Order: sequence, then structure tokens, then C-alpha cells
Amino acid sequence: MTIQILQTTKDKADIQFSIDDLLILNNALNEVCNGIKLSEFSTRMGASREEVKILLKSINKLIHALRSSETLDVRLADKEGKLK
Repeated sequence: MTIQILQTTKDKADIQFSIDDLLILNNALNEVCNGIKLSEFSTRMGASREEVKILLKSINKLIHALRSSETLDVRLADKEGKLK
């Protein structure tokens, strides 16, 4: 696993993940959203199920871009699902 913290501010962190790390994160979020029933989801995750699904879709899109060697500007969506 290779995770590097590139820069942090009060409310943001720029972090570099390897594709293997992204796959672990993707799989964990997928399980939480789709595989297991988690009581008090929002309380435990700190976000609604829909917000986590938006993050999951963004990470999944990034993984697919990396695997296909595309040069792609993949940005995470905001809480309404809109790209920032």
C-alpha cells in the first residue's frame, strides 16, 4: 500500500493513492452500501448512504480510467452528485 499525504489545509487533504489502495477503498464502500445492512448508517459513516454511493461512483470511475490508461479529469461529486 502506498498512500502519500501531499498537502493539507483546515478542511481538505490532497492524498495520493495507489490503484491497489483505491480498489480496497472501493470494495469497502461497496460492501457498506450494497453488501451488508448497517444500522444507523449515517451516524456510523458520517454521511448518508446516497452521499457514500456518490463517492463510490467517483472512485469507481477513477479506477476504470486508471486501468484503461485514459487521461481523465476525475473529480469527486458533491453531496448532490454534481462534479466540483
